[in-house]
Amino acid sequence: MKRDYSKSSFEEASDVQIFFILKLLSEKYNLNDIDSSSLDDGKLMSDIRQIKNKIGMSNNFEDVLDINYLISLFKLNPNLADSEFPKKYDGRNFIRPTPTVYSYDYDEFRVEYVRRTYKHYITSYNNDIVYETINNSEVDIYNGDEVDADYYDGETTDIRIDKDSIRPIKK
Repeated sequence: MKRDYSKSSFEEASDVQIFFILKLLSEKYNLNDIDSSSLDDGKLMSDIRQIKNKIGMSNNFEDVLDINYLISLFKLNPNLADSEFPKKYDGRNFIRPTPTVYSYDYDEFRVEYVRRTYKHYITSYNNDIVYETINNSEVDIYNGDEVDADYYDGETTDIRIDKDSIRPIKK
């Protein structure tokens, strides 16, 4: 099982660096418009990479987590986008978001062709009539023990994130 405990590069940024990131972003974007719908905005991701290069930060981190971090930062510091962004760093300390690792499930919906084998036991008094005895018995095949399953073919019809499965597991 692969666990993704990635983090945003902004976790290690100083308040001064965060200020300049936000200042440069505010020159291209209305900070109020950066929200969860921005997580798949390729232009915003590209601009954030350029800004990080400009201020000497590494780009070896996952871009979507950097946007997630900024959105969380805005929620914790609602006054950031309320007015025009200051031209110089004013000594402010930002309230920083803390990461939480979440588990979640993907549901895969499939049509499959499978042969399942269920082990059953029957008593017979003669080896020659075991098959006929089984054939004429009222046995529920699923009451046996599943001992094998051969999947011959399958087709995925849909894949969805199970929203109800999202749970925090590590802070």
